[in-house]
Formats: sequence, structure tokens, C-alpha cells
Amino acid sequence: MGRGDGARSCRWMRGCAEGHAVNMLRHYLELPRAIYIICLGTFLNRAGSFILLFLTPYLREQLHFETSEATRTMSAYGAGSILAALVGGHLADKIGRKTVMAGSLIGGSIILLILAHLRSPWAITLMVLTFALVMDTYRPAASAMIADLVDVDRRQHAFSLVYISINLGFCVAPLVGGALAKRSYVWLFVGDSVTTAVYAIIIIVFLAESLGRGEKKAQAEGGAAAKIEYSPGGDEFISAGRAVAHILADRRFMLFVLASLFVAIVYQQGITTFPLYLHSLGIDEQGYGQIVAVNGIMIVCVQVPLTAFVARFRRGPGLVVGALFIAVGFGMKAWATAPWQFMLTVAVWTVGEMMDAPLKFAVATDLAPERLRARYMGVMTMTFSLGLMIGATVGGEVLERYGGPTLWVSCLVVAVLAAVIYALQAEGLDKPRTPAAAARTGAEIHA
Repeated sequence: MGRGDGARSCRWMRGCAEGHAVNMLRHYLELPRAIYIICLGTFLNRAGSFILLFLTPYLREQLHFETSEATRTMSAYGAGSILAALVGGHLADKIGRKTVMAGSLIGGSIILLILAHLRSPWAITLMVLTFALVMDTYRPAASAMIADLVDVDRRQHAFSLVYISINLGFCVAPLVGGALAKRSYVWLFVGDSVTTAVYAIIIIVFLAESLGRGEKKAQAEGGAAAKIEYSPGGDEFISAGRAVAHILADRRFMLFVLASLFVAIVYQQGITTFPLYLHSLGIDEQGYGQIVAVNGIMIVCVQVPLTAFVARFRRGPGLVVGALFIAVGFGMKAWATAPWQFMLTVAVWTVGEMMDAPLKFAVATDLAPERLRARYMGVMTMTFSLGLMIGATVGGEVLERYGGPTLWVSCLVVAVLAAVIYALQAEGLDKPRTPAAAARTGAEIHA
């Protein structure tokens, strides 16, 4: 091959690489403006989300709670989040996504300021539960709004971009929060309250209501058949009883939820028992912040290309591989002792998280009928809340009674079980609802 041929070959390879990069970014650059606004608000909110991250160290070191008491308080947060997921999904389908999102954030901001001045274990537990109940009604509404605004083939990219925003904030939160905790834990509550209120203002000023937009789009794409789902007999809203009955009868979705719950139980150990375990090894709050910051940094740097790569393959196997990475990452903690080793374990389970999270929400929105979208997302969100409640209580007991190595090996087993469930229904997770299937679902719900 001559020099000319070599130069042409290099130019061709550069052109292919540039074309691939442009095509990869196009999926993100062509998303609706509202998605970028949600991403900005999410980043600001998560950059100041100190309380959930540092609540167990605060209760243990500052208020001198026992380990089991601290983790039980986190379980109360999980219980509140479960109720919030159900209530938030119902309200978002009934009164609108924007109203629920803004109201949730304003209420959460106020409760944080109250929580900063409480000292009684029972009062703190009750207020933490209330905070979760108010604050987490935001989640199913936000997920439903994203699904309302984005076409099916780009939802994975939209959720990926929001996830990057969450973790970009997460890069900031543990580092800033760890430094603030050294001075005074009160600043954690104040900072969290302010950023939460700022996001509420952004929603009120810059976002429009999205409820019904997805319906109109589906009617345009699916024709008369799609209309059956959305307005049979002129009924605009599906009652709570019919919604619950339909969701529980959706076998594919419920198995998907079960596997997601197992993953969540493992993942929530990262903010409940992990900092307590590190403290037992002599690693303080600031060290914990530096270790878990690896998670956010990796997601910010790698999530976009990884999502573009994973999107080329089937969703079911992607979820299986993601769960296995999470299993290995948490299992490795049983043998880690030095900070750099814990950073390595975080890096491993972060790869699994980057595969799991965008795929999970994209699958859930595709499985959901239009008029039940927020309530399906509420159930999906509930897996994280239930995972926190179960994970904090059981994880705290295992850590206290049997020690860290037993806890981390148990996490490995639970995450592998999730991977098995994903694998058994992998084919069904690759099939989003067609307009005709959506129409049949709507008729069944209203029958």
C-alpha cells in the first residue's frame, strides 16, 4: 500500500469515527428542550442532596444512635418512599406531572429545615418518613413526563441523560457534603433545602404540563386502534382499583419489578451499611465521600458512550449483564480493606449500574399503557424505596450480627438471583407495546 492509499485509509477511518460520534450524539441533541431543563434542575438538586447520603453517619456519629437504630431510620425513609411512589403515580396521572413535581420539591425543602432541629429518635424517624412521603412523589411524575415527551426509540437516551445529570450532581454532593459535615451537619440540611427549592422554581417557571401529550402522539401514530386505550366510553381517568388490578395481573411487569427489587436491595447498601462498614475500618465520612465519588465520576464520563453501545443490543441480556456486574462489585467488598480497593469495587458495580438504570426505566415505560404510565413508574420507583427499607433493616442486622464479609457475600447472591430472573424473561423485555397491543390493554382495563 502506498502513502496515498495509507492517507486515504486514515481519512476514511477518521470519517467513520466522526460519523459514529455524530450519530451517537444526535440521539441526545435532538431530545426536547424540556428534557434539558429537567436535567439542569436534577443536577442542581442532586448536587445538594446531602441528607440521604450522610443520614446514617449523622445519626450514628452526631446523635449517637446505635447502628440498628440508624439503619431503621433509613428503613422509615424507604417506607415513606413506597407510599410516595403509589400516591405520586396516582396523582401524576390524575392532576398532572408538573403540579406533583413542584409541590413535592417545595414540601421537601420545608421539611428538611424542620428535620435539622430534631433530636428525639422517634421524632426524627417520623419526620424522615414524612420527608420521603412528600419528596419522593416527584419521581414517578418526572419519569412519566420524560416518557410523555420522548419517542419510544429515544427514551433510553433521555433516561440516560437524566441519569448522567443525577450522577454529575452525585460527583459534587459527597465531596461537598463530606467537607460540610466536618464543620457542621446543619449546613447539610440547609444546602439540601435550598437546592431543592431552586429546582421547584425551575419547574414552575420553565416546564409545561405534559399529561396527554403522549396520548395525542400515540393516537396520531396508532390511528383509531390506539384511541381505544385512551378514551373508551369517554372515560379519561382509570380508577385506582382498576389500575392496581391490571398492574398485578401484568405478569411480565411484575417479574421485572421483582428482579429490580433484588438489585435495589443490594444497591441501597451503598448508602446505608457501606459508610458504617468503612467507619469500622477507620475510614471517616470524608473518605467515604471520596470513595463513592468514583461512582458519579464514572457515570458522567462513560454513561453516554456506554448507553450508545448497549442500545445496539437486546435489552434483556443487557439487564442480566448489569446485574452480574453489581453482584461482583458488592461481593468484592468482602475482601477489600484499603480505600483504593473499595474504589475498585465501586468502579465494578458502577458499570452494572450504568447498564441497569437507563434500560430499566426504558423497559418500564414501554411496558406501561399510556393512561397508567405514571402509576407503572410509581411501582418501578417503589422498588428503590422498598429496596431501601428492606436493605437498610436487613443489611444493618447482618452487619451488626455477622460482620461485613457475610453482608457483601449475601449481596452477591441476591444480585445473581436478580440476573437469573432477568434471564428467564429476557425475550419479553425486548418487546415494547405496539399500538394494537396498547389498544387491547386499554379495552381490558375498562372492561
